Amino acid sequence: MMVKGVMNVVNVLVLIAVLWLAADRYLLNDSKEVYVISGKLYDGYLAKKKLEKKFSALQSANKQTLDSLIVVTQRHEGKAREEALQLYREKLMAVQEEEAMVSQQYDQQIWTQINEYIKAFGKEKGYEYIYGASGNGSIMYADENMDITEEVLNYMNDKYEDR
Repeated sequence: MMVKGVMNVVNVLVLIAVLWLAADRYLLNDSKEVYVISGKLYDGYLAKKKLEKKFSALQSANKQTLDSLIVVTQRHEGKAREEALQLYREKLMAVQEEEAMVSQQYDQQIWTQINEYIKAFGKEKGYEYIYGASGNGSIMYADENMDITEEVLNYMNDKYEDR
């Protein structure tokens, strides 16, 4: 009889422990796992907007150079025109390569900064995991209450402006 009473007490204690853990994890929403929407962070990041303006200025300057080469080409006849067209084609290829390289460098720079800020933010807030949802199926579902995108975006932009 005494063993049965002890077993009942143990069962009740186990049940209480399980309920407490469940309440702590789900009801109190004290999860250490959250996610961000990667595209929103990228699009809303102030450094990205600054680099976009810089890239647009580069594209405008390149367009002016190419436009002036077209004008020069149109002024020539015969062999001189062919040489001017060849120069234009070479310049066009160089411009396209330069713009592709600069665009790639800017993207890499932006993502490096975003990842550094997310890491710092996660450490400050005590998160164990911050997942990145990018719409490619890496996160198929997550409770919207676990989305900290706006909070992280504000953090990143504040840190960026404080530089």
